[in-house]
Amino acid sequence: MNRKEKNPAGMILRAERIRQGKGQKEVCYGICVVSYLSKIERGSAEPDMAILKQLFARLGINYETDSAFLTESRKQIDEFFYNLQYGLENETVWKKLAGKWDRLLMSPLTIDIRLVSAIYYSESTWKEVDESFIESLMKKEADGNDIQNFLNENVSTLAQLEDCMDEKQYAYYSLVCSRLTKDPAEKMEWYQKVQHGLQNTLGMSCLISGYYEQAEYDAIHRMENRFVTAALEEGNVYALADYYFMNGSAYACVDMDEMMTVYYERTRRLLQNTGWWKEYEQGLYYNMGATYLAVGRYEEALDCLNRVRSEDFLLCHKKAWLHLLLGNTREADHYLAIMKQLLSRKDMKGKMAERLMYEELCMEQKQDFTADPAYLDLIERLIRALIKEKSFGFLYQYKNVILEAYTRQRKYKKALEFSEQISAKTRKSTF
Repeated sequence: MNRKEKNPAGMILRAERIRQGKGQKEVCYGICVVSYLSKIERGSAEPDMAILKQLFARLGINYETDSAFLTESRKQIDEFFYNLQYGLENETVWKKLAGKWDRLLMSPLTIDIRLVSAIYYSESTWKEVDESFIESLMKKEADGNDIQNFLNENVSTLAQLEDCMDEKQYAYYSLVCSRLTKDPAEKMEWYQKVQHGLQNTLGMSCLISGYYEQAEYDAIHRMENRFVTAALEEGNVYALADYYFMNGSAYACVDMDEMMTVYYERTRRLLQNTGWWKEYEQGLYYNMGATYLAVGRYEEALDCLNRVRSEDFLLCHKKAWLHLLLGNTREADHYLAIMKQLLSRKDMKGKMAERLMYEELCMEQKQDFTADPAYLDLIERLIRALIKEKSFGFLYQYKNVILEAYTRQRKYKKALEFSEQISAKTRKSTF
């Protein structure tokens, strides 16, 4: 995509006109012809200052030209993107920029500040911030509604300004879009655009996320030399540890416990004395516990799972499953009860895979459950739900019990088809 810098005044006119829901004719009536306004907005004409002032006045725009203010703000925006690349805390920078929201919207930095806010709020773990300026932002952008509406309004405006973005701006816009879509193929397209525009470890990390979601584990492994080289050139410890964690997780998804341990140990060594360790520790021990459970290393699985502090659904599922295999009926019942309680929450509504995972464990409490036709019906519904809602690793953890159920009930053709489906994926997990 060939992009060139556009006149910021035209971008602001266009963004504010769209935000106010006004057409070009309504804005330029009595000032200039529609075609001239269109050229100004597209950046293909250098606007006459007298006309520009009239257009700004009609939209209530107070165009920001204070050079000291813009220089300081540019540095803060650059700091935000630097922190994003290096895994550093960005809340402090965002608060500074959000306090200047109105002025920055009407400045040459209008696209950048919108990108910063969209990236910040498109993260699934965005933090609560000072209510006073958030309320003012939402009042400006989303009629006083919630953060999600604020984000939606902002992304909608950015979409209208795509052709005004330079390569890096479009890459960050693609990052936001990748976070907001749920379609795996569409996500991958956005990830590729992020990498094309950034050409750094942040872009490569996005690609790795896409490969992981599509169970293309071989692609993650093949990126090792290129990623490690880039991380070392950047001096980016966070990116390097993140790659090792994702590579370890790829091996965990196919129960390759030895390779998983190698990469998780690298992650631990890099991060154990840093503030990032807490971010990774719980996921690392959960994945190790789940993998050791799958390969029959039960005591090690229990040790790892007990290191995970939060009792969410998936952790309770693994602990219940582990205690069933160890014959600890009381402990298994305890975690099954927590799973049932969690399924009643509003945020779990519609999560069919989790519901069927719970039902499958309940059936495993029965003797000779794999010979029960009702179990086979349940497991086939679970297969469909996992393929639709979860990553390949979730399906892989059921491979043994699924094949046993098919074989016990003489569904040999289905057993062969499922085995071939699993094998086709796992062949891609090694070089």
